[in-house]
Amino acid sequence: MERLASQNLLSNLQRNLSLWREVQVVRDTLSKASVAAILRWKERKSDTLQLLFIRRADNEGDAWSGQIAFPGGRRQIKRSAEALKTNHSEDWETSRETATRETFEEVGLKLDEPNVHWIGQFQPIRTHLRSLYVTTEVFFVDEPAEDRNTVFTVQPKEVADVFWVEVKELYNSDRYHHLIWPMKTYFEKSVGFPFLGRLLHRIIGDMIVPCIYLPRPCSKVQSKDDCSITRHQSDYVLWGLTLTAVLKIFEAADSPLSFPASPFQFTSRCGASLLSLHRLCRRPSVFLAIAVSAGFFGVQAFLSRVFF
Repeated sequence: MERLASQNLLSNLQRNLSLWREVQVVRDTLSKASVAAILRWKERKSDTLQLLFIRRADNEGDAWSGQIAFPGGRRQIKRSAEALKTNHSEDWETSRETATRETFEEVGLKLDEPNVHWIGQFQPIRTHLRSLYVTTEVFFVDEPAEDRNTVFTVQPKEVADVFWVEVKELYNSDRYHHLIWPMKTYFEKSVGFPFLGRLLHRIIGDMIVPCIYLPRPCSKVQSKDDCSITRHQSDYVLWGLTLTAVLKIFEAADSPLSFPASPFQFTSRCGASLLSLHRLCRRPSVFLAIAVSAGFFGVQAFLSRVFF
């Protein structure tokens, strides 16, 4: 990405997000969270734009264990001294306040300093958990890495690593891949019975999702095959909710990534068919979806009897 393109990207993002109203927080909203997308220049001459990511700590039972993300978390209630006396008033954080607090708690970076500018925010994204809505708050650190070597204070229980990625790497199509996400453990925990979970896994299969292989932050593990060797889900792979947020950021900057808009799939034919049925049923033509699915399984059964 050339210098002028990077500068235009940042100015377009600032202009377009300034046109959107800040999302207000309703009182009964424990189901809402906020994350901080933080940009900065690498050099004084504003050549290389960087974006901050974290890799979440590996915690059993955490739905986002080991995943690449932006710093952030759930919103909390602010209690003023007067409210604590009366014990009847609740004041929720704004989305921006949540992102600011969580970023400081997780990586020790202060977003309320004079050299940090809030650019804007996006409409909340609903997670795969359905009950959680996440708002992306965008910030710009107006101090290049050459002038300030940021030292992060990581919360080890929540964050395994924090690192900057050059934006131009996100435009490198060699980094665009698909990730196979193992679903066996997920099914076993969801169903509650290991046997039924294993059976469901055999029927549905594992999940295939589009992803971006990020540059690994440690130079010791960099190699010429950095983009070509298959990675597992905890090996600096950008996917899911955070990938969706990244795509929205560059769309808003009028510089969309050339990332293929392919939805997730399952590895088994049965899982793929059920997923297609689900997607069709979300549209008005529910009966068509049922007919297509029934026809598929009918033809499959017929061919199995005739040829196998």
